[in-house]
Amino acid sequence: MSDGAILRPVRALLRRMGRDHVAIVVTPSNEPHPDRHVSVRIEGGNIVSLAARYCDLDALPDSIADLGALRRLDFTGNRLSRIPDQVALLTDLEELFVGFNHLTSLPESLGNLSSLLGLSAYDNRLTHLPERIGQLSKLAILDLNRNAILTLPESIGELRQLVMLYASTLRLTALPASIAALRSLAYLNVSGNAIGALPNGIGDLHALVELRLCDNDLAALPEAIGTLSRLKELHAKKNALTSLPESIGSLSNLRKLYLSDNAIACLPDSLGRLSRLSTLDLRNNQLTTLPASIDGLVSLVDLDLRSNALTTLSGRVGDLPHLDRLDLRWNRIAPLPDSIRLCEQRGCTVWR
Repeated sequence: MSDGAILRPVRALLRRMGRDHVAIVVTPSNEPHPDRHVSVRIEGGNIVSLAARYCDLDALPDSIADLGALRRLDFTGNRLSRIPDQVALLTDLEELFVGFNHLTSLPESLGNLSSLLGLSAYDNRLTHLPERIGQLSKLAILDLNRNAILTLPESIGELRQLVMLYASTLRLTALPASIAALRSLAYLNVSGNAIGALPNGIGDLHALVELRLCDNDLAALPEAIGTLSRLKELHAKKNALTSLPESIGSLSNLRKLYLSDNAIACLPDSLGRLSRLSTLDLRNNQLTTLPASIDGLVSLVDLDLRSNALTTLSGRVGDLPHLDRLDLRWNRIAPLPDSIRLCEQRGCTVWR
């Protein structure tokens, strides 16, 4: 089907509704994208949802503002280079999807979208965010992954309803101190940046359930991280960590802890207090021993110790009641404690 044909029903609908001046411009393509999708939803005679995904669209018309009842606008995967200021007149808009385009900025007027709940702008060419983004008082989801953003504005701390913040693979070297004000935040992903330290205020994010810090330049985690009492997953692989804070043991709800590809030489005794931890990934570090408290990890199912400097292993590891997988490869442990062999006989897979 040609580009013109796939958008023809939308154009015809706009014409019937007296909105034919909302011109949707498309560049012809000989190879339509497999995820190409066009749809319109109407309620009470008004267009409330408009989607044109992967349609080779070059621009959003200024006249888009005449679709005043729009609640959902999805132009993912096109060739948009700008968002017209007129979009800010869509005050009922709840979801705006403009990911995978050619955007270099978002208009300051976006702050007028007082009903906006979700903003997706991943895979663009953004270098900054508008300062007025903090005015999006209802925003719950913000996806900025894979852009060229250097800093997050301090105004981001005004997004008190924000639940999920995707900010991976940007160009961040730090997080704003105001991030501590995001008291509703449950998911934070800042992996793939160049962040050298976390603000102490990270400990104020008491709603946080999942924290992703992978592939940064972190040399340490702050003691304040131990106050994240709801945290279930902590991902911090591929950093420059040499140790963990003693407060790590206060993460009483932690289920998964990923610390591979760091330079950790020792673990705090407090680690043994993580009684709900099921996955512990410590591969590619510099551990020479494990703390005696490791027998406190009574829920541990998967323990990965590959590529460390271990020469001995506490027999207590083999006594962990739920251990199902133990990876000891590329260490120099000799001999293995008898408890490890008994653990293997109980059905635990031991790689050595």
